[in-house]
Amino acid sequence: MTPQNLLALLVASAALVLVSCSSSTTTGSGFLSDYSKLQPHEGYFADLVYISPETDFSKYDSVIIDPVTLLGERAAALPQNERDSLATHLRNSFVDEMAPRWKLASKAGPNTLRLRMALSDLQATNRTLNTPTSILPPARLISEAQRLTTGTQSFAGSAVLELEITDSASGAQLAAGVDKQFGKKRIPTAASKWGEVEKIFDTWAKEVSQALERKRAAN
Repeated sequence: MTPQNLLALLVASAALVLVSCSSSTTTGSGFLSDYSKLQPHEGYFADLVYISPETDFSKYDSVIIDPVTLLGERAAALPQNERDSLATHLRNSFVDEMAPRWKLASKAGPNTLRLRMALSDLQATNRTLNTPTSILPPARLISEAQRLTTGTQSFAGSAVLELEITDSASGAQLAAGVDKQFGKKRIPTAASKWGEVEKIFDTWAKEVSQALERKRAAN
């Protein structure tokens, strides 16, 4: 493909993405037990957040981290090995972040939280198109215009997380969040096409773990 043809493809693709993404919003799938109390919350990682104001988080010292659920047409279209790898990576990221400060439990009980997660809107980095938008000035302008319009950048990968923390014994919702994140613009290497999305997973795990620690300390 000639540089001229590649640039024409980038322009056309970015235009389509701008149209399709400019009206998109982070919405729920039905995975959470309750969406009605979610709202923007300054100081938290997610687009929409709920934290129970009555809960004393300091009494909890254990957590059950459930297997990750994958939702939506994009996830359903992925090969099973990619689905399994993504779900495992997200759960392992949370295990790695929380294990030093929490007892990892497998059964419901007193003083034990349950953490449930679902992934949707999964999109891998398009390495063929992501490279030119990282290094070609006209393509970078297109990608930057998309970022300013929609909060995204072209072809860099994305994912939506729905997360719920409940009391493992009663099932009461204590916290929840819905968040959509996008990968960074980089010169790609031989890494997995899901590398940018996996970095998003690692960030989510760190942010949630730190938020829970703040809540425990505040009580």
